[in-house]
Amino acid sequence: MSLNWKPLATAALTVAIVAGAGVRGASASEIVLRLKEGGFEIAGRLAAFDGQIYRIETEAYGTLDLEAARFDCTGGGCSPPGAVPAAPIAPLSRSTETPIGAEKPQRFAIHGSFSIGARLMPALIRGYAARLSADVTQVSGLDGRSVQYKLRGAGGTEIATIDLQRQDSTSAFRALASGAAVIGMADQRIPEPEYLALAVAVPKLRGNQHEHVLGLDGIAVIVAQERATTALKLETIAKIFAGEIKDWSELGLARAPINVMTLDQGTSTFSVFDNLVLKPRGLKMAQAARQLQDNGEIAEAVARDANAIGFTTMAFIEDAKSVDIETTCGLAVGPSAFALKTGEYPLAQELYLYTAAPIEQSMAMGLLQFALSDAAQTSIATNQFVNQSFETAERGAQKARMTFAAKQPIAALDAVQMRRLFVETGRAHRLSATFRFAPASAQLDAKSRHDLLRLSQYLQTPELRTKTVMLLGFTDPIGNIPQNTALSLGRATQVRAALLAISGGSLAPQRIAAQGFGALAPIACSDSPRGLHLNRRVEVWVRD
Repeated sequence: MSLNWKPLATAALTVAIVAGAGVRGASASEIVLRLKEGGFEIAGRLAAFDGQIYRIETEAYGTLDLEAARFDCTGGGCSPPGAVPAAPIAPLSRSTETPIGAEKPQRFAIHGSFSIGARLMPALIRGYAARLSADVTQVSGLDGRSVQYKLRGAGGTEIATIDLQRQDSTSAFRALASGAAVIGMADQRIPEPEYLALAVAVPKLRGNQHEHVLGLDGIAVIVAQERATTALKLETIAKIFAGEIKDWSELGLARAPINVMTLDQGTSTFSVFDNLVLKPRGLKMAQAARQLQDNGEIAEAVARDANAIGFTTMAFIEDAKSVDIETTCGLAVGPSAFALKTGEYPLAQELYLYTAAPIEQSMAMGLLQFALSDAAQTSIATNQFVNQSFETAERGAQKARMTFAAKQPIAALDAVQMRRLFVETGRAHRLSATFRFAPASAQLDAKSRHDLLRLSQYLQTPELRTKTVMLLGFTDPIGNIPQNTALSLGRATQVRAALLAISGGSLAPQRIAAQGFGALAPIACSDSPRGLHLNRRVEVWVRD
C-alpha cells in the first residue's frame, strides 16, 4: 500500500501548482477551485475569468478551462460579488505547435540514448519541420553517432540548426548538467546518482516541468526463429546470462551450447536488463558472453545463430524471435504493445525527454511539444517503439490473468468481491490506460498525469462517447481485505475526480464509475518493490 494516503472520503486531492502568466481580466492571484460534488480541489493561479469560465494555470495539467458553475472558488483572485466579468475567454487551443517567430536562426542540441536518437528523434525532427512547412537537410558525422539538421523556411531562409548526439542515457544527463544540450533523451528514468548530481541546479528534474514520457519500449529476450523455446522464467534467464546454465539440454531441448550475446555494459539497455534480471538475483553477466555494441547488431547476430540467446529493445527485434517471460508467481507475458502500455510486461521501460532549465529557444520548445503531442504518436509507432495512444483489448484477452486471479489462496480472496470482478469485467473491454502513483505518494506519476487529458479526449471520440467507463482500483496484498478494498476504491475515486475535472465538464459524471477490488487480479508478482508498485493501479474498462 502507498504510504500517507487517505481515501477521498476524508481527504481531498490538491494539485500542486506553479506561477502562471499572461493574466487577462483578473490579477495573477492564487485560487483554489473545489468541485461542488466534493472530493477534488485544483490550486493554481487565475489567468482569466469571464463570469462563466475560470482559466487556471497548474503545474500538473497546464492551462485548464473549468466551468464556474461546477466549482466553488476561494482565494484572493476569486471575483467579488458584483464584479464586471472580462470579455469572453477564447477557447484554449489544443495545438502544441510553437510558431517560428524567430528573427535569426536558432541553434540547440539534443543528446542521449542511441535507441531514441537512431530513428525516432530524426523522424520527430522531420515531422516537426513538416508542421512548419520547413525543409530539412542532414549532415552526418564521421562516427555515425552525431548528425546535424538544418531547417529552412520559405525562400530557403535558415530557421534552426539541431545538433543530435546519440550515445546513451548517461550522456544525456551529463550534457544537461553542463549546458551542452537543452533536451536529453533517456531510455530509462534518471538514476539516483545522476538525479542527485543535478538536484542543486534542477531540484525538480523528476517533476512535470522537466521530465516527459515520450513513449514506451521493452527489453525482449531473443532467440533465432528456429529455436523451439517459447517461454522462460526470469530466474532461468538470469542463470543463462550469468553462465550458470550453459546448454540447451538443461532446458529440456536438444543438446547444444548456449551462445550468450550481450550489449556493452555501458549501454542503457544493458543497465535496464542488469537491474531487472541479474542484480535482483545477485548475479553478473557471464564473462564468456559475446559483447556487441548496439541493439540492432545484437538482433542480427542472434537471428543468424540457432544456438544464440540475447536481449535487445522491442524496437530492434528485427528477424529474431522474442520469448515470453514467466515470472516467479506463474504469470507469463510476451512483449506486446498492450502489455507495455498496461505495465504488465516485466521487462518494460519508459522513454523520456528531459530538460534541465526553461527552454529559451522557441524552436526547441516547439520540437519538445510536438514530440509529446498526439500528432507524434504515429511517428513513434512507425519507428518501432510503442506510442501512448490507447488500445482496446479483445473480449476474453484477460482470460489468463483472471484464471491466475482465481487460483490465489482462499485467505487472500473475498468471494463476493471476486464474483463482482468477474461480472464487471466479463461484460466489458479493457483499455490500455492504467493509472499509477509516485512511490510513497498519493500523486499520480508522470505518465499518468499526461494520460489524464489523453483519456478525457479519447472518451469523447465517436466510438466511445456513448459507453460507460469503469475505473477499477487495485492494491498490493499488504494489509487486510477491508483496508485494501477501501484503499483501492479511494484510488479509483481520485482518478475519477481528476478525469472529470480535467475534462472541463465535457464528460458526464454518470458515465464514469469507480470501484475498488483490493489485491485481486494482480498483474505482477508482489515479491519485489517493483511488483508491489505495479499492482497499485487503476485500470480503465468500458462497456456499452
